[in-house]
Amino acid sequence: MIRTLVLVLAAVTLSCAVSWADPFAEGTAAYAKGDLKTAGAAFERSIKEQGPTAAALYNLGNVAFKSGDKGRARLMYERALRVDPRDPDIAWNLSVLSRYLEDTVEPTPANVFLWPLRRVAGLLSGSELRSIFGGTLALWVLAALISAVVPGSSRMLARASILPLALCALTGTLIAVRWTELTAPVYVVLRPEVEARYGPSKRENKAFTLHEGAAARVVDRTEEWVYLELPGGRLGWVPKDSGETV
Repeated sequence: MIRTLVLVLAAVTLSCAVSWADPFAEGTAAYAKGDLKTAGAAFERSIKEQGPTAAALYNLGNVAFKSGDKGRARLMYERALRVDPRDPDIAWNLSVLSRYLEDTVEPTPANVFLWPLRRVAGLLSGSELRSIFGGTLALWVLAALISAVVPGSSRMLARASILPLALCALTGTLIAVRWTELTAPVYVVLRPEVEARYGPSKRENKAFTLHEGAAARVVDRTEEWVYLELPGGRLGWVPKDSGETV
């Protein structure tokens, strides 16, 4: 009787341990052993259960890259950069991957005035920009309240509030630039090859050909087609199911 109870408790404990296992740790262990199928499934589960962390997306990109799925690898690396724009490993692997892609696309030259803003906004995540904006706005509001309550402090606090107000305005501008970037999402081609056309129909003439891993900005879409803009001004429609947006 006691032996049976011990076996039951051991089975329950083992079952709980399996159910409580960290899918990210499971994926990391499987990846180290070269079991890419198990690793990919574990990282997918980690994203589903724990959210799309940069580490899980990055590792899922590594699994796809090693499996020869260049389009999916590009997609995962780009998504990881959205979460952590300053991660050097993600940027490095993305640059290595680009050497194996047929379509080598350079970034679209930005307006001379918007280029530095886009560069700075691209180095910060959305949550970081919101935190900076909220913090500087709170400092400015605090300075305004103190100057209204404490006699004779208005002139001194007016000077001191210039910096947080300027930072608040700058951060607000960066948030607007970042929002503009995100509302025109990047589309990554997952098929080996897809023909871009001049209109959203297979009857339209072919504009150019895109290959697996190519990325472009989405400027319009229908239920079945997406309108892409490539650097240099090339525009074309591709079937929506040819890839996914970052």
